[in-house]
Amino acid sequence: MITTCANKFVGQLELESHIRNAIQRASNIQVLVFKKKDGYSTRKNYNSETELLRITIVPTELHDCVQDWWRVFEIALWYTGYVTGYEQTQSVARVGTSPYRCCRKEPDFFIRTNDDVLPRLVMESGWSESWNHLLDDVSLLLVGGDGANGTVVILN
Repeated sequence: MITTCANKFVGQLELESHIRNAIQRASNIQVLVFKKKDGYSTRKNYNSETELLRITIVPTELHDCVQDWWRVFEIALWYTGYVTGYEQTQSVARVGTSPYRCCRKEPDFFIRTNDDVLPRLVMESGWSESWNHLLDDVSLLLVGGDGANGTVVILN
């Protein structure tokens, strides 16, 4: 395990360079730990088909807007009677990772029932990625989830 103080890096480019170098030098399992909150929100994405690891560093809370949008929408679903209170208790909203076979894509937001391992609904915000990257993410979530992810919503 490599533990590094986040204060060591002057800026985002230096942090990215450090991560890239650690990945390229790795000859066995590596765990990178950065102490102290660096103020950056990150999303990790690994595509085993293309063998591409992408780490997106977002210096704002922009990716988190999906959670706020979902909460308002969820209340509207209940208020209009589209879902019952019981149906709402059977769904779980989470941020971050869940197990994907062969691939790894951390969605910005996902919703699943208590009994499911993989989510049926995934949401991605399009604030920091190109349209083509978003489409790649959608494909990775749908295919990498082996059909378990039923829907991917892109908020742009």
